[in-house]
Amino acid sequence: MPAIRFIRQKNDELDRLTAELEQARAAEAERARALELGNEKLRRSEQENLGLIVRLRDLVAQLSTPILRVWPGVLALPLVGAVDEERAAAITSRTLEEVAAARARFVILDVTGVTIGDDRTAAHVVALARATRLLGARCIVCGLQPAAAGAMVTLGLESAALSATRDLSAALAEILRAVPRSQ
Repeated sequence: MPAIRFIRQKNDELDRLTAELEQARAAEAERARALELGNEKLRRSEQENLGLIVRLRDLVAQLSTPILRVWPGVLALPLVGAVDEERAAAITSRTLEEVAAARARFVILDVTGVTIGDDRTAAHVVALARATRLLGARCIVCGLQPAAAGAMVTLGLESAALSATRDLSAALAEILRAVPRSQ
């Protein structure tokens, strides 16, 4: 009889351990499902955040290079910060679209806030001036730093498409002299 009682005790203990194990497995499966749902939410959130980052980057690019309609036929672009390949392409594209839309005759490119420390940046400025010229607008660059002017001459980047003045007021005065009084 004691052997039967011992076997029953061991069976009861085994049943209890089996039930605990099943509860643990069920709890673990529930945690796994919760983690999977959490991961899916994180993936969706990450996708939304990436979309938001792209939209914000585009907005910052637009705000960092406003195109101002100063007078009828006169646009001004105050540039601030570095002008890398990507930004230069965006600036050029937006500027040319605006020149065409506004039927601009003059574009003032104010580079006072741009550090033109490399050849590429200087080349971007000249390329923008040439492109606006192809659309029939005259580009006036103002605010060039001495080092930038020297680099442009050394690289042979000065051109007939590029007119330069000391500052924005000098650029505006030049436009006033170029526009016939009847307009």
